Amino acid sequence: MCEQELKQLKKMHMISTIGICLFAFLCAVTCMVISSVKESEIYKDTAENKYTKSIGTASEDFIKLLGSQSENEALYKLGEFDGKIAIYDCQKDEISDILDVYAFTLPESDRLALENGIYIYSDDELLGIVEDFTG
Repeated sequence: MCEQELKQLKKMHMISTIGICLFAFLCAVTCMVISSVKESEIYKDTAENKYTKSIGTASEDFIKLLGSQSENEALYKLGEFDGKIAIYDCQKDEISDILDVYAFTLPESDRLALENGIYIYSDDELLGIVEDFTG
């Protein structure tokens, strides 16, 4: 074997080694990304199930609340503020409280009701709804 052939073999060996290392690196990164995505989906699913179970039949209560009385008679209005459920005091025209419940964790019907505003006509109704959301 001549010196030139030996240099070429070393060069090919070096290129092959770099290629294998690059391939291994890309496989490792891909596995980490896939693992991360699966973990976030598992967390999201667990959070949604937790909140859905704790809310129970809040959707049915919202449908009842939206029906009969006018908005002008409402004492409170539930809505969304910074992604959480907010209680607006209609008399003072300000937020009176923000629940530690994220709207994205709610069933779709509850989220839609919040977007439209859920009007509440008594303190007892408010306590019942807050209890539904917070468990």
